[in-house]
Amino acid sequence: MASGAVAGQIAAERAFWMLTARGDTPRRLQMPNGQDPAEVLEHSGPTALGACLHDTFSLARHLLDERLGNLNRSPQTTDACAAIIAAQPPHTWAEQIEYVTARTNLVQGVVQQAVAGAAQRWTLDPLGAAQHQIGDLSAVRARLQQADLVLTADGAAKRRLHSGQRSEEPKPNGATALGAKTTNELARLEACRQLAHSIDSRLTTGQDWPILARAIQEADDAGYDVARELIQLATEGKLSTEHPAAELAYGLRATTQTFDDIEPSPGPDPKPAAVSSAARSLLNTPPSRRHPSRPFR
Repeated sequence: MASGAVAGQIAAERAFWMLTARGDTPRRLQMPNGQDPAEVLEHSGPTALGACLHDTFSLARHLLDERLGNLNRSPQTTDACAAIIAAQPPHTWAEQIEYVTARTNLVQGVVQQAVAGAAQRWTLDPLGAAQHQIGDLSAVRARLQQADLVLTADGAAKRRLHSGQRSEEPKPNGATALGAKTTNELARLEACRQLAHSIDSRLTTGQDWPILARAIQEADDAGYDVARELIQLATEGKLSTEHPAAELAYGLRATTQTFDDIEPSPGPDPKPAAVSSAARSLLNTPPSRRHPSRPFR
């Protein structure tokens, strides 16, 4: 990575923390051949530039890839990734937690706990938390420069080794393999989100949503009809105003006997949950295990 590329990465990191502290969700624009927007407009025209501007991706994912790639699964990796995830809107957490878990082989509950702690710090003082991250950019710069040295030395060694020989066939890209592996899981997470949102919109907008998402997945793995169980629990029980998703997750685990090492702590001041009419119409059928071949939605 050339010095200019490192500088660009650091500038992107700084922009990420400054913008997320204001409540924005920055995205990354990848320009062809390292061109800037003016060059694309001049050489390829407005249609090409418009296509580039439309084809953006999450800057948070770019930052996660740096931590996952350069921290070498050190104890810092979980906290560093949790800080990035917590700075994003809550509805994106489940997908990003799943991504980090798949890349690190950590227990998902460990990542969830780290995100919950980071989210609390971010909520209390987003500007202070962002400033702390910006203050650590010197460490990010050092990692990027070290990674560049390793890649340069590795490339030179390979060129010497294979000089005059047929090049090795390229190995499958790790990100591509990961994407194929997790596509079904991400679709499943979205199904969880839609189900919970249809019952009570508060369930998917709080910082405790990942806890409920995990409980839904584990109950579904155990063969329970999760939709019926959730609707009945939300209608008959009382959900707190502060942690409705965590409390519903606890109830679901108690009903289905699917416990893990995390037990959500329901908050005070409970009140009856508001269940949508579409969800309420399913209550006439008692809870049961679903057929193994049928999805939980």
